Amino acid sequence: LYTSDNDGASWAGPAVVIDPVYPVRAFDPMLWTDPDGRMWLFWSQSYYMFDGRAGVWAIYTDNPEDSNPTWSEPVRIANGVAMNKPIVLSDGTWMLPTSVWRHGNDWSMYGEIGSNVYVSTDKGKTWTFRGNIKGYEGESNADENMVVELSDGTLMMYIRTSVGIEKSYSYDKGYTWTDAVNANISKTVSRFYLSKLDSGNLILVYHNPPAKDGSRSYLTAAISTDDGQTWQGNLVLDERNGVSYPDGIQVEDGRIYVIYDRNRFTDMQILMAVITEEDIMAGSLVNPSSRLKVLVNNNGVAAPKVPEDLKNTGITPTDGGRVAILENGKTIFLNREGRVFRNLPTKFFGMYYVFSNLENSSARIDIPGDVYVFTKRDGATEYVSLHDKLTEQGFVRDTSVPPFKMFDQAGVEDTVVYHKYSNAGETISFANWVVIAYKPADGVYVDREVIPQYGDITLSYTGIESGSWYALIPHNHEANRDRAIAWKYYIQGNGIVRVIKDRQGGFVTGDLAAGKYDLVVMTGYTEVMRTTITVEYDEPTPLAFKWLFDKPEAVNYATAGNNVELVFDEITKSVRFVFIPDDGSKVSDPYVSFPVTEEGVLAEDYPVISFMIRKRAGTPDSGQIFFHTRSSGGYSQANSITFSYQPTADWQIVSIDMSQNANWKGEVVSIRLDPFGNCNEGDEFKIKYIAFFDSMEKTSIFKGFDKHIVKVEGAENGVVTGGGVYGEGASYNLYAYPFEGFAFGGWYDGATGEVISTNPSYQGVATGNMNITARFFSLEGKNGFVYETLGAQIRTAPPDGLRFVTQVNKSFIPENATNIVYGTLVTLERNLGDRDNTEACYWG
Repeated sequence: LYTSDNDGASWAGPAVVIDPVYPVRAFDPMLWTDPDGRMWLFWSQSYYMFDGRAGVWAIYTDNPEDSNPTWSEPVRIANGVAMNKPIVLSDGTWMLPTSVWRHGNDWSMYGEIGSNVYVSTDKGKTWTFRGNIKGYEGESNADENMVVELSDGTLMMYIRTSVGIEKSYSYDKGYTWTDAVNANISKTVSRFYLSKLDSGNLILVYHNPPAKDGSRSYLTAAISTDDGQTWQGNLVLDERNGVSYPDGIQVEDGRIYVIYDRNRFTDMQILMAVITEEDIMAGSLVNPSSRLKVLVNNNGVAAPKVPEDLKNTGITPTDGGRVAILENGKTIFLNREGRVFRNLPTKFFGMYYVFSNLENSSARIDIPGDVYVFTKRDGATEYVSLHDKLTEQGFVRDTSVPPFKMFDQAGVEDTVVYHKYSNAGETISFANWVVIAYKPADGVYVDREVIPQYGDITLSYTGIESGSWYALIPHNHEANRDRAIAWKYYIQGNGIVRVIKDRQGGFVTGDLAAGKYDLVVMTGYTEVMRTTITVEYDEPTPLAFKWLFDKPEAVNYATAGNNVELVFDEITKSVRFVFIPDDGSKVSDPYVSFPVTEEGVLAEDYPVISFMIRKRAGTPDSGQIFFHTRSSGGYSQANSITFSYQPTADWQIVSIDMSQNANWKGEVVSIRLDPFGNCNEGDEFKIKYIAFFDSMEKTSIFKGFDKHIVKVEGAENGVVTGGGVYGEGASYNLYAYPFEGFAFGGWYDGATGEVISTNPSYQGVATGNMNITARFFSLEGKNGFVYETLGAQIRTAPPDGLRFVTQVNKSFIPENATNIVYGTLVTLERNLGDRDNTEACYWG
């Protein structure tokens, strides 16, 4: 219980905590102030989720305004559950709406199953059962019933059922009630708030989504001036999804306080609205003291423990749910914290399950495996069976599993299991009261067998022992780590990894020749799984049009505009923008245009424009691209998109989704690149290409565009190919990002000249002495600096070995360069057998 002494501006607490010992559950708290000023706190208790009887408990305080009020001893006053406030009838009787939920085949509470009323005629000292509703139009669904006394003394009860809100009347002070019928107010199955105001009018807070889709959105307050026959006003308190369970009270000055929750398992918010009848009738806030969406609590106090949110399991929820491990004690549904597994058959221990909303559960199968569906047995009267839909989707009843308890309610054993084997890519989707369980099949799988140059591959593996590793090897070759093209240590259990994309997950397709390769999974030196992929290369031109600035005449592809000249850069094979100042060193609105010289290039076919650029650090971090199409006209702000650069001084690819501008349509005449709104005379901007693409994915086809393999042949200690990138510290990253133009060379024995491995991640054991000779380039007339040699390292921790790294950027060496010198920079020699003297050596 949290309190506020400043009209809800701030809240303090908890002032009271009801926390019975497990397996007793306390739930559905409710506050009420009686006619004598005493404040009551009611709540419900049950063994586990619901034991068939439960019970309503209450305490009260005579001094609720005190900072530390004194509370009475707790007393059990009724069977069942009470969630809503008592009312005081015109004859002084206190009436409390309660309900006893149906509990499978347990009929011990037969006389009170459904929506009830309890009464007290001695101001709460004793309470007795008075009457209940016998029939409903829909199915009972938590009831959450509320009662009001109408102007003629008739009692009207609203009840939550499967059709939304139903209503019933009593003409004898609650002893007997009419069968409930649909009130035709809302289809949303959720709690509402109903009460009589001081004016004699009724207030109803309920869900009123415009789509009438039954969602818990558009929490709305309405007024009835004719005893509930019609409702008017409809003031929306909160339109967001996940708002529910309103309660309210009217204070002496006429203001109405409404409290409710929002997304109780994610945002975990409790919010408040302060409104008046005038606001409701107007449909908007007209009282200056009224307010909406006031945050009361957002700290998740006493929120139930949510099952884990596992990734890379082989099954992916498609309904906003999570994946968790099946075990007793876990919450079953995302939006029903009270339903907990207690009696799972041991067969399912350790499997995954989709932790989603009660109303729906759906998931995509990423790794083939066994899918089990827990649902109510065919013929169960309380819930709708999904037997027919399951059968249509290929599921078969698993008769090896006897009926068990879907929830932890005593005596309910009407949950059955259906099963089928599902392939990757299949989607499983069901409505109400379903739990999807899943066990991936052991094996290694790839998401596609043919890999285009611009594509990635996802490797899925299941049933793998701890300490296993995977490797990419030539097709049908022996699985050997030293010969592997790429490999990764310490995969275990189940998982999904990116094999192609970056060095940490594998390799770049540009490192591979076209052909077949095998992905193998190893446990130690034993091969346990293998699958085959094929790499196919396309020319880097899957686009309608491009401007490629790789030769001097490429300058003519573009038209220099305001305050810009274009110069071909022989070293980097790009066009450099030379900025011309118009005010001191300031350059205003520079731009360059690129005409489309082919006819019929339609914007709709190519929604992505991508270009590779390099700019100096400290220059503006955004630019703008304009377009001219025959449908939308020439360059204008309406025909433009602003984009941002990455915070780097290296080469980068900028890809723009042109479809975000509705004017990008029709035949393209030209585009205009404004690299910066304003810049300085000395700012640098270079561009290698601009291209149109039909998808964002394909823009990565040029990621290896600036990659060069540098070979130094005939070296005295063997053959070295290329260089690498060294990362200081214990970790060792040898992947060369293609923008930088670097490529890894290899490991070789300095004594014999034999190449040990061309695998960047080679970790072989070195024996004896090894010499490493690193070589560099120099170029006369070009400032003499076209190399970087970053370091070598001797590992002292297993696996022992000698490593070297050289980094060469051939982009700085023109094709027509002369007098290139291959010089020996340093020779490193260490005795690897002497551990005490072994050290890591760096030079640069």
